[in-house]
Amino acid sequence: MRKLIIGVLALFISNTTAFAGSGAIAYSKADDVVGVSHGCRSQKHAKRWALLDCRRKGGSDCQIEAYESNACAAVAIGNGRRLGRGWWSHPLREFEEELSQQGALAGCNETGDEDCKLRAWVCH
Repeated sequence: MRKLIIGVLALFISNTTAFAGSGAIAYSKADDVVGVSHGCRSQKHAKRWALLDCRRKGGSDCQIEAYESNACAAVAIGNGRRLGRGWWSHPLREFEEELSQQGALAGCNETGDEDCKLRAWVCH
């Protein structure tokens, strides 16, 4: 019985830490550049790393557009550089990635922009 309890605890701890972390998406509208971060220890660090990634890629006016902690976030951008965001969290982690991406595309389409495309997503 003791081995069973230890095994269940080990499984719970490994699953909990496997999904731990924060991520963020930064976007430079002027330069149409996206920066991302994932697996960071806090939202503050995730945002900082996404901004650095955006600037490293040549973004001059990078801003945080989406972030997540133990969930999924996505950004879609159209030809006019209008942006849609999606975020999704589910207790069983089912369909989070797909639903956040669908939300971002729907949000971009609602802006009236044309040819919206998924540009970035981060999960867990």
